[in-house]
Amino acid sequence: MHFLMNKQAILKHLAVSRQYADQLQDIMRPLFSRSLVKFFSYNRFYHHQTWIGLYSDPTPVEGDLLAGRGPLFVDAQGICIKEGIYVHKDLEDILKIEVNPALVANFFLQKENPKGLEVVQNGLLIIRKGIHYDESFYFSLMDSSVSDRYYFYAIINDLKKYCVYFLNKAKKIIISAEEKKIKYVVPEKNLQQFDALFFRATGDSVLSVKKFCFATAYGDVFLSEQELNCLRLIAGGCSQQEIAGKLSLSPKTVESYVRGIKNKLVADTKEELTCHYRSFAAIDYMAS
Repeated sequence: MHFLMNKQAILKHLAVSRQYADQLQDIMRPLFSRSLVKFFSYNRFYHHQTWIGLYSDPTPVEGDLLAGRGPLFVDAQGICIKEGIYVHKDLEDILKIEVNPALVANFFLQKENPKGLEVVQNGLLIIRKGIHYDESFYFSLMDSSVSDRYYFYAIINDLKKYCVYFLNKAKKIIISAEEKKIKYVVPEKNLQQFDALFFRATGDSVLSVKKFCFATAYGDVFLSEQELNCLRLIAGGCSQQEIAGKLSLSPKTVESYVRGIKNKLVADTKEELTCHYRSFAAIDYMAS
């Protein structure tokens, strides 16, 4: 088995997340309380093959590293994939692609690491590349029953905003982590494995989502893309006239959308509609 680092280095890598567990949970509380995201990690890869990481839960990461698995998108210069957003492929996608199953199985099956399996079953990865280091932000729903692409599409702007919020709030913790940087070994065949598990979310692939599921007391209902746009703007404080202007729709069309939304969500007031949207998508982290 090809190990990326020894146990001592692994414990050093995770030490900061455990030392500052309470502070990290406070910083991540807006994310977890206002969205379906249940796991978050921040990793920084310096351009001399050193690495720091901060995790909402270090346990599945420890199991992963001890099993010889690690970052799938790094080389000696840092992150070797393009800057952007990557979404975890679902099982149907993985079965369709032509790739050696052994390459996928080692990461995706997460043998003897059930928590790790939950983390990697669905997730969204945001990559930012810089002059001195590259960064990754990983969000996982830890629930294979959730259609992650649908949900992530709806909240992607809020997740981007949360990345900025996290970097601002976690400055001191990141400085402390930098004192415990460790050297990583580039995993073998890492890119083929990464490509087997993630796809880069382009405008076409993400915008193809047309239906969004909302839970109500009477069961699940689905809003169209335009209905979701209206609901988001209502939650943002817009009047129907303002919504019409922002979405280039007639006031009568917006009125019809709003009436349909209220019927589907069994909601009569703007406050109730806002509550439904907030339960569906994380909003306004910077104001927290």
